[in-house]
Amino acid sequence: MLRIGPTVRWIVATALAGVVVSLAEAAGVRSSATLLLPGLAMGLAQRIAVPTRIPPVWTLFSGLAWVAGALLDATTGFRPAGAGLWLLPTATMALWQLFLLNDARRAWPWLPVSLVAALALQLTAQGACAIGCAPLTARLGPVAATAWTYGAGFAAYGAITGAALPWLARRAPDDPPHATPGRG
Repeated sequence: MLRIGPTVRWIVATALAGVVVSLAEAAGVRSSATLLLPGLAMGLAQRIAVPTRIPPVWTLFSGLAWVAGALLDATTGFRPAGAGLWLLPTATMALWQLFLLNDARRAWPWLPVSLVAALALQLTAQGACAIGCAPLTARLGPVAATAWTYGAGFAAYGAITGAALPWLARRAPDDPPHATPGRG
């Protein structure tokens, strides 16, 4: 039987979260999907992928943090060149997630890892669209092209943040057995 490790589950779940967000946008819930769904979808996907290492409130924190970051992005217009729509919401989400991890002193690299992943999300989505949007739109329609673009971008985010999973999942010497980060 094929065993799939947590990192691969994390990457696949995060990519599927991107596809779900794209389908919601295609269904006409654009503002709600862009504002709320990415953080909830990523948080839920990540929670499902590694349920024993992140607390249940991870999904809620991820969704609320994404909204806070998206609203901050919309009101300030802060967007470094090339960073795109995803940087500020992702940074806000990563910062909030950091507080849920058991030992913030040990987990602080989650923030820069997530920022690099956000840039990779944006660049991969742009590259995937440059390569595949025209042929996919012509053959299957714009929904398929958007799903391809978001899926590829979110997979890049998942690959980079997923690479940090083994490090994040390490137990601190004083962790009790089966401790869940954020629960002490």
